[in-house]
Amino acid sequence: MPFVPDSPRYLLSVGKRERARQIITDKHTTADDVEHEYAEVEFAETERQLEQDRSLDSSWVAIVRRPSYRYQTGSSNQIWRAPIAFVCIPCVILLAGIRWLPESPRFLLMKRKDEKAKAIVLGIHSGPNSQYADFAGAEFDLMKRQLEYDRELNSSFWMS
Repeated sequence: MPFVPDSPRYLLSVGKRERARQIITDKHTTADDVEHEYAEVEFAETERQLEQDRSLDSSWVAIVRRPSYRYQTGSSNQIWRAPIAFVCIPCVILLAGIRWLPESPRFLLMKRKDEKAKAIVLGIHSGPNSQYADFAGAEFDLMKRQLEYDRELNSSFWMS
């Protein structure tokens, strides 16, 4: 659940327990009666969820999304840089490893490299037990037929 200003969850995260309790109580107040019992249950559940989230602070995701960390560390010009740096880490790893990823079998079929494409499809479906070898062959044949059909249509696909 995101932190929204003046939401009970946000108010609890910044230490304003009484204001959070008042908002929850007002939400459960009707014209006829006050349902304090439901308000107390919701307040306790919100506190429990917040404590559970704080217990996960060992992960870098918690550092990025936790408001008390974002708003209390660094200058105002520096605050936005840490979340962006953390988000860029998987992208850099992917860019570094993309060289070792195989080409798409469909792309290889379009370039008329059938044997290499078939080897990749079989490699994807191979495992300790080769019960999926028939399925891999059928999938390869289906891809090949689909590309032949696309060529017959003389489509204006940008890679054709």
